[in-house]
Amino acid sequence: MQPDIIDAAQLAQLRASMSAENFSVLLTMVGTELEKRLTTLADAWAQRERARIAVEAHTILGLAGNMAMARLAATARSLESLAPDAAEADIGELVTRVIDQAAEAQAALAMSRAT
Repeated sequence: MQPDIIDAAQLAQLRASMSAENFSVLLTMVGTELEKRLTTLADAWAQRERARIAVEAHTILGLAGNMAMARLAATARSLESLAPDAAEADIGELVTRVIDQAAEAQAALAMSRAT
């Protein structure tokens, strides 16, 4: 697992704090919520609603931070701070990166479920 995708130490702490069943349920819940937020983010981007982009980025940042998704959290933080004023092309690139990195993080978390 690449350390910048998932913070292995943070994830291990989280896993140790609950039963394997609860950890699995948590991963499922976070995955579902992240997918909803990514869909809303994509819609906000399509509508060029900068305030909504910032709100969704903030929510994704929280999910990512709590679930040890280090790279995604950093990119979501950038998107949140730049959404109000950055050039449209920069916002579009960050939205794409958030979506791509979320997929990477979800895949890494799925692999961690098996270990």
